[in-house]
Amino acid sequence: MSRRVLFISNGHGEDRVAAAIAARWTAPDTELAALPIVGSGNAYRALNIPIVGPTATMPSGGFILHDQRALAADLRGGLVRLTALQLRALWQIRRDLALVVAVGDLVPLALAWLSRAPYALVGCAKSDYYVDGRFSDYFPHERWLLARRRCLAIYPRDRLTAANLSSHGFRAWDLGNPMMDDILGAEPDPGGDPAARDPQPLPVADPVIGLLPGSRDEAHGNFAELLESCRGIAAMAPDGIHVRFSAAIADSLNVDRLLEIARAASWTPRREDGAIALFGPAGESLVLPRGSFGEWCRSVHAVVGLAGTANEQCAGLGLPVVVFPGRGPQFDERFARRQVRLLGESILLVDGPAAVAEAVWSVLRDPARRSRIVTNGRLRMGSPGASLRIAAHLAGVLAELPPR
Repeated sequence: MSRRVLFISNGHGEDRVAAAIAARWTAPDTELAALPIVGSGNAYRALNIPIVGPTATMPSGGFILHDQRALAADLRGGLVRLTALQLRALWQIRRDLALVVAVGDLVPLALAWLSRAPYALVGCAKSDYYVDGRFSDYFPHERWLLARRRCLAIYPRDRLTAANLSSHGFRAWDLGNPMMDDILGAEPDPGGDPAARDPQPLPVADPVIGLLPGSRDEAHGNFAELLESCRGIAAMAPDGIHVRFSAAIADSLNVDRLLEIARAASWTPRREDGAIALFGPAGESLVLPRGSFGEWCRSVHAVVGLAGTANEQCAGLGLPVVVFPGRGPQFDERFARRQVRLLGESILLVDGPAAVAEAVWSVLRDPARRSRIVTNGRLRMGSPGASLRIAAHLAGVLAELPPR
């Protein structure tokens, strides 16, 4: 008889982390299911993993913790009813669950506890880097949930957080960060050490600067400010250096709306080789390429980003990431400063688009600094292969559980 394992996640990035683990699932005689709290759960649907509760895309995209307007919009959009229906769905299947894997923060963790089944946490939202290395970024009520007997495993996002939790008696394992999986398309050595690879200096001749507007609705407004930063970067380019720009556009964004924003800023769109190219008033060129995010990451030398997970992934790949406060609700000044605490020297925080150019050229002209950024990014984000390591460890946890 198969045993049922439920993944609970609360966001687009968290869904992808859970799906990366599920795609590498090796435990025999198990049936996987999912309960995505935010959004439609497309990452699960792509793997044909059944979704056990209702799904809906809220106006905030799930980012309501420090924005009252976003919370109000979600409440008007039916958040209370959606949550009630999801809780009902979880309660109806609770007796069938052998294990719950919570991916994210307090919300999926609390739901895992409410299920009354054994549970584990993939903690991709919290890090002790946020609190300058002290114990712990997890709040007391979160630590209470993590200390319950039914919480069988915790997989923090970085080595520092895992070490701090383990030293205080929590069942935490340092297996890496699943965010770094599936970016470059190769399955790495599951025992790889993020600190074991030598950093490679990045070239600066004719650099390509990547733009990350984000994946939520606010990204459309942020795109205009990224276009403004392009003008400054191009204008400050050293003699003989031709800089190009490339934007990674999430599937959730409306490309036609982005093109309207570009036209309003005096950029001219054209289609070239199946991709969309934009040309600025001073001759700047920006491509919206087709292809995978990993291919895009390999093509750029530095990033100007107003994104969450994508910024972190770029930093983990050794790219310097210049950020400034966007229009929110996600990428505001508070969020930007938290990213600096999380990722250290890999993130260069400036006041706004006008200050981006100086930061970009200062890092591109400094090979020693770029080398440090490569090492730092890999330390803070870990090596690829975490999804495989976590899936294998969860299979062992599940094997030791008695039948329910």
